[in-house]
Amino acid sequence: MRTKLIIFVHDSIGYLRLRKFLSRVMEITRANILLLLKLIDKYYLKIHFMINQNDIHKIVLHSTDACNTNCKYCSRGVPFVKRKRSYSASEFVPWLNFLIKKNIKFTSISISGGEPFLHPNIFDFVDELKYNYPDKIIRLTTNFFWANEETIKDYAPKLKNLDNLVISKYPPILEKCGGNDQFDSLVKLFKQSCPHVNFEVYNQSNFTSWELRKQKKSINTICTTEKANCYTLGPEGIMTRCVIACGARNISQYKSILEMNNEYFFDLKKWNKKKFLNFVHKFPFDLCEHCTFTHYKSENWRLEDRLKNGELTSTDD
Repeated sequence: MRTKLIIFVHDSIGYLRLRKFLSRVMEITRANILLLLKLIDKYYLKIHFMINQNDIHKIVLHSTDACNTNCKYCSRGVPFVKRKRSYSASEFVPWLNFLIKKNIKFTSISISGGEPFLHPNIFDFVDELKYNYPDKIIRLTTNFFWANEETIKDYAPKLKNLDNLVISKYPPILEKCGGNDQFDSLVKLFKQSCPHVNFEVYNQSNFTSWELRKQKKSINTICTTEKANCYTLGPEGIMTRCVIACGARNISQYKSILEMNNEYFFDLKKWNKKKFLNFVHKFPFDLCEHCTFTHYKSENWRLEDRLKNGELTSTDD
């Protein structure tokens, strides 16, 4: 009996030790998994690009400087462009072909502005892109200022080569359409008229304010422009990582700050694949430390007024 008791106690102690050991292993494993998830979340973009080094997903083409709204905090700085012009798709095709030849992958080409429907030949612009890149998703962003039953019936068949339409919902356009219900009704009509097009509608009643400052401040928040995998290609072969930088180039007060930082763009005329991939992977870059966009301070929509009160001036001055 005593021997059995000793064996039982011995086994019980062994069992408790094993249980304690396994419990500890599980705690450590759980802690490591949580740490790994935090690291993945923090370095998601870098990890993603390491796996898909040559894939930049989306290339944005700035089709025109013309716009009908002059939004405050326009990321493209369109209100500050005095010598406005529109660009042809043929100006971008050589650079898109160059990237494909260099095995840089992208799945979609997005047409932006300004307001693309103020481009004199926007339908030809879309058709030429689809003709040259039938395997790419052709997207276009509009503020829908032109929409009424007549224009929708007119435009729909001309957009046979468009895959995605992104509609920005701005207060003055809502007012022009006759309110939210009428706006939504026109969107519905357009969807019915273009069943092959995927529609996205975004509420733009608020803006995230931004400015560039000379003083640096460290960045530990992922910027939405970075999350968007947004690479803007200019007709001169300059690729820009940041839409804020695109806009800032049109504002004279930011010229000196931009000149201190050159990581936000890449000149395809000076091609070097290693340097290009470093450009693609890097975040944050130097200019981020001068930018307030990551504060995500929201402001109600209104027209650009920084030109009127003298806060900012155009680089054309």
